[in-house]
Amino acid sequence: MIVSESKVKVSAISANIPAVDIEIIKIYIQGAVYSFCKNNPNSWFSVRTLFGGENTDWSNTPLNKIYNYHFKEQSNNPLQSSAIDVGRLLKSVLADDKTRVFEMKKGFKTSEYRQVNN
Repeated sequence: MIVSESKVKVSAISANIPAVDIEIIKIYIQGAVYSFCKNNPNSWFSVRTLFGGENTDWSNTPLNKIYNYHFKEQSNNPLQSSAIDVGRLLKSVLADDKTRVFEMKKGFKTSEYRQVNN
């Protein structure tokens, strides 16, 4: 669950991939979130924190399905389009979480989250 001063809106992703792949990607994202929160209590995280920087190589991960879609569709910037989709899925995973509570803050181009119940 995400607590926020305003209503949390979750948008659909633009990649047209099978629903089963989306569910696998969400499970992968949830694992990354749980691991991050366990090892970095009270720290803010974003898509960039979890899947960017040193973690940008998505090959052999479920996230690669999203990148491959945008690459094959000849998106102007497949990496950016993929990151937007993963951000939407991250928000969905956090909003749907029944046991953990997250707060959200919006930045200029990205949203950040942190777990508020341990």
